[in-house]
Amino acid sequence: MEIQNISPKALAERIRWGQKLYLIDTLPDDHFQKVRLPGSRNACVYQANFLSQVQSIIEDREAEIVVYGSSLRSRDAATAADKLQRAGYRQIAILLGGIEGWRDSDQSLEGNEPDATVDPLTRVRLEPGTFTLDLGQSTVGWTGRNRNSSHIGALRFRSGRLVMTDAGFTGSLTVDMTSMENHNLAGDPLQAVLLAHLESDDFFLVEDFPEAILTISEARLSDETCPTAANCDVVGELLLRGVTKSISFPATVTTSAGAVWLEAHFDLNRTDWGIIYGSSRFFEHLGMHQVFEAISISLRLVLTRG
Repeated sequence: MEIQNISPKALAERIRWGQKLYLIDTLPDDHFQKVRLPGSRNACVYQANFLSQVQSIIEDREAEIVVYGSSLRSRDAATAADKLQRAGYRQIAILLGGIEGWRDSDQSLEGNEPDATVDPLTRVRLEPGTFTLDLGQSTVGWTGRNRNSSHIGALRFRSGRLVMTDAGFTGSLTVDMTSMENHNLAGDPLQAVLLAHLESDDFFLVEDFPEAILTISEARLSDETCPTAANCDVVGELLLRGVTKSISFPATVTTSAGAVWLEAHFDLNRTDWGIIYGSSRFFEHLGMHQVFEAISISLRLVLTRG
């Protein structure tokens, strides 16, 4: 049978008449505890065991089920209905407008905060102020490649501070080049050889240049600040191995409980900073010593106020 839609008014009338149906809230449990339709049960569609949750509530595949989510804008209830239909449930309806539609039709809600408007968490909102980098949780991931293999590793930060406005941020981040790690050769004697090579004058000359500094002159949030997509354009300068070059990259910024997270993935052409080892644009007859010029960078920043 096809998935049906049901209006808040029609559902309220059926509930008043005591008609047999199962009302399933498809949102996370913490939201369910705050606000929900009377008589509903919770099975979060975002969890991998959603169908198991429903089965613990409804074993009969012929039972009448009404699923609801947040609003007309959210695909939660529609996704749940599709999953249930594929699992063999035959009588499924979606409450039009979800909780928002139910409230707008002047129907009662229950929970710990039934009258509160809960943030849908679909937009990023920066709090103005100064934020300091959490050194324990923040890292610079790197990947270098040649035609035969890839090497993966990380670096740690020494310090970092960003000044937030409601539209973006500026600031600086200092990377500890002496913290060079390699992950893919763990337990292999070649790991120490690789790290020494990277720290030498062939690559980052760490003895003379123990720090790299990213100075952010502008980072502006886009108009559509979806917290799960690239939503910020970062522009600045990178000082690496004594050379300063302009740099720009997209980033994803999210916020929660007074903290800010930034995730970014981009490539650097290392030769722009004078790191030319293994580049066939600068050397001939490299043979097995060819190294691709692009270094893939993965930034993960966690910042807290203060």
